Amino acid sequence: EKLEFIKQQRRLNQDDDVASSLNHIGEIFFQHGKYAEAKNKFNQAISVMQQAASDDPHHQAKTGRLHTNVAAVLQKLGRGQQALTHYEHALDLLQKSMGAHSVEVATTLTLMAALLWHEGVSDDALLFHKRALDIWRVTLGAHHPDVAKTLRFLAGLNLQKGRAAEALAMYEEALAIPVA
Repeated sequence: EKLEFIKQQRRLNQDDDVASSLNHIGEIFFQHGKYAEAKNKFNQAISVMQQAASDDPHHQAKTGRLHTNVAAVLQKLGRGQQALTHYEHALDLLQKSMGAHSVEVATTLTLMAALLWHEGVSDDALLFHKRALDIWRVTLGAHHPDVAKTLRFLAGLNLQKGRAAEALAMYEEALAIPVA
């Protein structure tokens, strides 16, 4: 029984290494604008991780990050709805593995909000940014630069929606946060 556990752990580690290598190759392709190749490598990495089918939080978090990478590629290719589906998978896996108030969850919410805003779904974009802001405040503290950045973005969104008073309050709050 113990030997079987050791074998299983070794296989998970090997799968993790293969997925990491595929992810790194995908990132290189992405950085060089070779989006189809990047998407292929990220999807291969996801496939490796899914074949391992582990409930390990590290494994789930890594798979979530891979879905975020695929979403970024799809977004670059102008496939917003497909990108959103991958962001949703990422969000689900990251919340399960890291908790609903992790920095990575907030980052994914911010990415989803930006995509939704670009796709014209401004009310949902605002909701996701507000959720991210709440997480940033809890995890990083109220005076962190990421809090100020999110406040400025929310202020801009509110201003575009004709909510000048809300925008002003958020800009003022952001200005009160010291620059790092």
